[in-house]
Amino acid sequence: VASARDEKQLEQVLDNIEARSGCPLMRLPLVESYHIDLGFDERGAPAHSAHPRKIVTTRHARPAPALDQTQAALAAALAFGLALTPHPFAELAARARCSESTAIDNISRWINDDVITHFGVIVRHHELGYRSNAMVAFDIPDSEATDAGLQIATFPEVTLCAQRVRCLPQWPYNIYCMIHGRDSQRVLAHIETLRTRAELLDYPFAVLFSRRRFKQQAARITNEVAHG
Repeated sequence: VASARDEKQLEQVLDNIEARSGCPLMRLPLVESYHIDLGFDERGAPAHSAHPRKIVTTRHARPAPALDQTQAALAAALAFGLALTPHPFAELAARARCSESTAIDNISRWINDDVITHFGVIVRHHELGYRSNAMVAFDIPDSEATDAGLQIATFPEVTLCAQRVRCLPQWPYNIYCMIHGRDSQRVLAHIETLRTRAELLDYPFAVLFSRRRFKQQAARITNEVAHG
């Protein structure tokens, strides 16, 4: 997954990856995001099974807010996460060169506006025992894609769910979800349960198990406005 401020910058990033790797890329732009939450329940229960999910789609999200210099600096600092200190928001504010109250007030507003959906710890899931994960890609008619994505997103085993543009003719899939498990058999069992309960048995699909992890990090936000 590659993220950028605008379409032009994103294309430059992808062109650079393609040139340096020598490998052709399939562009699969995001259409709509239905769920993202890499939560893992170490008690052995399905992640989030005790709590109903709040599904926030990108298509129905509020327009992106315009950021002033202070907010841009805060967003850039927050992209690197909170420090493990007794006063993490004070440390964050110091990095953004604003007061702690300003940082908390802005973050609270972003949470209310669904700009920030949750705070969490990014874990190395292999080291926690979740050594098998698969991206499941479905070929679902576009007229049914949103309903299917919202339904898939409700399953506790699903950590990511989104709709992306197809790359025809070689890649017909448009709905994607990620499922993690402690072994491949459990993941495959979750996939079959999902396909049955979400009534997806008649749709073509592909299961892509991860073989090797190269990079895992949150999106980085540049502070162009603050340095304007």
